[in-house]
Amino acid sequence: MSTIAVDNARPSAGGTSYSLTSGVAKAWCSANVSAVVSDSYNVSSVTDVATARFSLNLTNSFVNADYSVAIGTELNTLLDMRVSVLEVKTTSETPYKISRVSNGTLDESSVEDVMPTINGDLA
Repeated sequence: MSTIAVDNARPSAGGTSYSLTSGVAKAWCSANVSAVVSDSYNVSSVTDVATARFSLNLTNSFVNADYSVAIGTELNTLLDMRVSVLEVKTTSETPYKISRVSNGTLDESSVEDVMPTINGDLA
């Protein structure tokens, strides 16, 4: 099997070239409330900082802290909702807080699995 290594591509008829890695997630993971990572890409660990507060530690840093983060969580019932709050992030760490709202009540103690995804430019 052969490997083709390129950084940019353009249509064969000419036109604007584009980066092949633009728009691709640069880090993601699936972790539980005990900060145990079951699968990941570019995530060295998740630190349990306090109740419902975690820090996603990156293997490879980003160019700056202006990257985009989306955090998904699992729901138990249709009455539940998860609230994700990003705290001050750096090029190598993304702190976040996950809370659960159930029947109008905020509960930080019953958080379940989280799946953050990060898009941006790596250093």
